[in-house]
Amino acid sequence: MIYQHWPQKLSTQIEVLAVKLPGRGERFMEQPLVHLDEMIDRLLHEIMPYTDKPLALFGHSMGAMIAFELARKLSASRTGQLSHLFVSAFSAVHLPRPKKGRHLLSDEELKLELRQLNGTNEELLNHAELMELYMPVIRADLELCDTYQFRPGEPLDCGITAIGGRKDVGIHEDDLDAWRIHTSRGFELHMLQGDHFFLHPEADLLLRILEHSLGKQ
Repeated sequence: MIYQHWPQKLSTQIEVLAVKLPGRGERFMEQPLVHLDEMIDRLLHEIMPYTDKPLALFGHSMGAMIAFELARKLSASRTGQLSHLFVSAFSAVHLPRPKKGRHLLSDEELKLELRQLNGTNEELLNHAELMELYMPVIRADLELCDTYQFRPGEPLDCGITAIGGRKDVGIHEDDLDAWRIHTSRGFELHMLQGDHFFLHPEADLLLRILEHSLGKQ
């Protein structure tokens, strides 16, 4: 849903292919994935028909981790032309994770964690029945992040742009700048106004950054 307006705001030269993971939207009844390797394999299968053109990957928060590992898999398979990787609101993957075991928190502790991120509507957080439906998906996402094990490898042969929010209490500028070691090409860092979910209020500026980076390919 975050990306539904991007096609209208981006250049017609850029086609937006948004990923909807199991457990979301019309896939709500599907079991969420908690193992990253399985997710990457399934994503690689789905993305193959689109690798006949230059391909860039964008991921926000957990999506940045997924996009990075998918970029690695694409590079290893020598399939298509990976032109750029955009990582948003997520610390460089080789850094120690400051919080683990969040998927094991109690419901109240998890709600407090979500409030600190400021990305979940307060009305939803206070709606017991809806939260009971969403909690399994939230816990699955956190388990995916908490159990992620970075494996050292060669830097990507594509540029990386890291983007963060100046008021993000969990992801700091140094954490984002550390992404630079994962590319053998160019690296850029952009800090925007806002917190962990800056991509909502700063959507227009974010899309200009994407267009500028892709225009240099």
